[in-house]
Amino acid sequence: MGETWQRSSKLPADHVLAGAFDSAMRILHQELGIVNFEPLKPIFLSLFSSCKTSLSGIPSVPSMLFPLQIKNEDSPSTPVIPISVSSLVQQLQVGYQTTTSGKFGEALHSFRNILYWSLFVVTRSKSELNEVFIFDFFFFKKILLLRFFFFFFNF
Repeated sequence: MGETWQRSSKLPADHVLAGAFDSAMRILHQELGIVNFEPLKPIFLSLFSSCKTSLSGIPSVPSMLFPLQIKNEDSPSTPVIPISVSSLVQQLQVGYQTTTSGKFGEALHSFRNILYWSLFVVTRSKSELNEVFIFDFFFFKKILLLRFFFFFFNF
């Protein structure tokens, strides 16, 4: 199933879920200019391991792995992606709380994670796409303000 996901999609998230890390990195480099993939390694591994389920049968036989996928009438099946805009918004709220409590290092870590995970959000409908646009606008506006703050106050 992974090869089908890789062939039918140009989204880095689908390539990571298919286990094609090289092609996912190539897409991220071509589309966004990313050259350092070390911070994304845990996300790649987390995404790859979360797109399968295991079914055990007879005790002496190894369990079988099945891909988690969404069936569409008009297109081939696509993998289930465990990250959404709403989960990023929840992480953003945690970042805001740590910022207001003065834990700037934790806030920076939280915001950095949001940036990394946002590379793999996939929208399957127009309403989800609108959510992403709204989230991106407000989040990146906040990131610019934080960068300004950290630059001038040397955190």
